[in-house]
Amino acid sequence: PGGYQFKGALDDVAIFNNALDENSISNIYANGMANAVNQEVCDGLDNDCNNIPDDIDAVELCNRQDDDCDGLIDEDFGVIGEGCDGPDPDMCGDGQLICSDDGLTHECILEARLYLKLDDNQGGQATDSSSYNNHAVLWNSPWVEGQTDHALDFSDNGWGKMKSAPSLTFSGSQMSISAWIRPSALARRRRPSRGPEDSSLRTR
Repeated sequence: PGGYQFKGALDDVAIFNNALDENSISNIYANGMANAVNQEVCDGLDNDCNNIPDDIDAVELCNRQDDDCDGLIDEDFGVIGEGCDGPDPDMCGDGQLICSDDGLTHECILEARLYLKLDDNQGGQATDSSSYNNHAVLWNSPWVEGQTDHALDFSDNGWGKMKSAPSLTFSGSQMSISAWIRPSALARRRRPSRGPEDSSLRTR
């Protein structure tokens, strides 16, 4: 009563019937609550006091940890971080194996769905160098010198458009865009956006 309402997230809340000393606080900080409640963890110690260190009956997850205490990390999920061939038309291993969010499997990601080098230097089309062929149609966007070879200049209300395609339709809310940018003015913010009439991807 008379206090302030907490606004935020909480996790691992615990109450002890004594004042914790410095060593106990440091142990909880380093190892979490496992030792505080006599729960066995994979740390070479006998946390549950049964004279058997690391006696854990656990399933290995894909999370860069040794969950089952066998001295191996993610051994059931291939080599995390190595190259892989993602779900695309080619057979190139230019993706990367990562752990899934739930840790139950691995997946191949980081294969670009579109890569416009913007080195065509002619015409009204920018060629997609990925295997998805998401070429862009250009309007009022002259070719200029870029970071490597050529680039496009959108200074004079130029814009480009890629047709709607399954490879550019992403489930969930996350996506990433990488580009070299040299602004000529900061008066108006421009970014890639979806066209309202056909869900295509535009760059202005």
